[in-house]
Amino acid sequence: DFNTVIGNYKQTVLHPQSNQAFTATDNGSIIVWSQLKNGQWKALKVVNIQKDAITTLVLWNSSFLVTGDVTGKVKFYDTQLKFKTWFENFGIEGSIIGISFTSESDKNTSISSYKNLAEVESSFTVADFVITTDKSSYLYFKPEDNEVLTSDKCVIVFQWNQQNCLWFYLGKSRAHYKEVMDLMFMPALDEDMARLFSLSLDRMLVEYDLINSFDSLKVLVSDRIEQEAVPLCFIPYPPIVKENFFIVANDAFKIKLFNSTTKMCRQTTLSPAYGSQVGLTILPFDGNPYKSMALIAHKQAHDVACSFDGKYLFTCGGSDPNVLMWVIDYSALEAASCLGGDGLNPFYSLLEGGQNGHLFSELEDYFYFCQIRSQGIDTMMPREVSSKISLSEVPFLMRALGFYPTEEEIENMINEVKFSEYVDTGKCMDSLDLEDFTKLYLNHRPAFGLQISQVEKAFKTVTHQDGGEYKIQKEQLIKLLQEKGEHLNESEFFDCIMSSTVNSDNLLCTEEELRNYLPKEISSSTFIKKVLKFPELKVID
Repeated sequence: DFNTVIGNYKQTVLHPQSNQAFTATDNGSIIVWSQLKNGQWKALKVVNIQKDAITTLVLWNSSFLVTGDVTGKVKFYDTQLKFKTWFENFGIEGSIIGISFTSESDKNTSISSYKNLAEVESSFTVADFVITTDKSSYLYFKPEDNEVLTSDKCVIVFQWNQQNCLWFYLGKSRAHYKEVMDLMFMPALDEDMARLFSLSLDRMLVEYDLINSFDSLKVLVSDRIEQEAVPLCFIPYPPIVKENFFIVANDAFKIKLFNSTTKMCRQTTLSPAYGSQVGLTILPFDGNPYKSMALIAHKQAHDVACSFDGKYLFTCGGSDPNVLMWVIDYSALEAASCLGGDGLNPFYSLLEGGQNGHLFSELEDYFYFCQIRSQGIDTMMPREVSSKISLSEVPFLMRALGFYPTEEEIENMINEVKFSEYVDTGKCMDSLDLEDFTKLYLNHRPAFGLQISQVEKAFKTVTHQDGGEYKIQKEQLIKLLQEKGEHLNESEFFDCIMSSTVNSDNLLCTEEELRNYLPKEISSSTFIKKVLKFPELKVID
């Protein structure tokens, strides 16, 4: 306990030639620590050296403490906390969060070459140093090409020069308008140099042209790979199939396989909904819940890495300062997978009520009705008996089961089935059986269904309101549906309203009744009750 206000700790440095340590705080103080014989640390004194909050602290040349603060100043103190000099007017905005000095002794610079300095009694030289004003959220090292990538909203590439033993700046690019979530190298199919990709919260996948990048990092192609979900990370798919894939995991608990050349989504599967736990899964992905397991490792798992031999796993937490090492036991997961059974048996647990429940019974009824529908409901001709339905029936069957996919999601589902055997047989599939459809439905539907909180969030976005009940004019809502996203014309909009609207005689409403059905001003609660017909109005935060 201290007898004075010290603020929050920002950074601590150890003195290599003594048993002392120094901690900077956000109220402008430095705490001096001394190590006792029992290994514990004791605070010797607290010195308030400035009014502004200190954001970073480094020890230079084992003789000087260097601070960076919220005003953009860099100040030098000796180890007795006596002020020496400062640098300012770097042309930056905001706080300094990092300071790094060159290790070359011949790069020392005299402060006399700088104009914006305090007066000093004697000469004082410092090594060249670099300041940073923002953090880098990702760092990736590619040892085979001696390249390092770093990113926040920009992607920066450095290449190692073996002759000079220096890192060479290859270039940088700001191809995203939101934070970069992940970086990835993939082997090129017909070139020696690897392919570089970046994935961002803006839902864009960007590939860079490393071959033609010299002074700047050039963008080769940019593709939007998600419509609503936010991609979080991606990795190359192991070479267990003939095609070249990469895997993308998103915040909707889905894992997607993309062709690395065409960027086409070739498969979507339900991922384990374990939150921040650390787990294992068996390839290939198929959504089988018995093929994955998880253990609670951290309050929030920040990153994970596997050893080169696949026997050990290393995890680090976000808020807890721990790195854990795990031994991987594949036999336990394989045994659990066998207990799940074959075919649809492991997937019944994902259906409400299981195999004998109401949902699977409805699914079977709708599936066989689609067979009749595709051949004509009123036909008198002999019907063809089949265990499959046409791909064209998949969207209608999905909607009948309460899942309303977008046009892009429908295209992904059809492509997934259509090209599922193309590499092996050279033929496109045009139908699927009950087992394949059930797996398709379970993997593509929302992991937790349609939540009222999603509707509230959508109304908040389009109304630009900060509080209260979110409302929008009826004509404005129709205009948004006609101009934004996947377009609906006015007749299609009222068809959607008609599908859930009947009059007092249980008959479909007329066009005039439909226009008067919705009020001029539509709130989120009105939309939920009158259009979506949710049984219970309960907003989930």
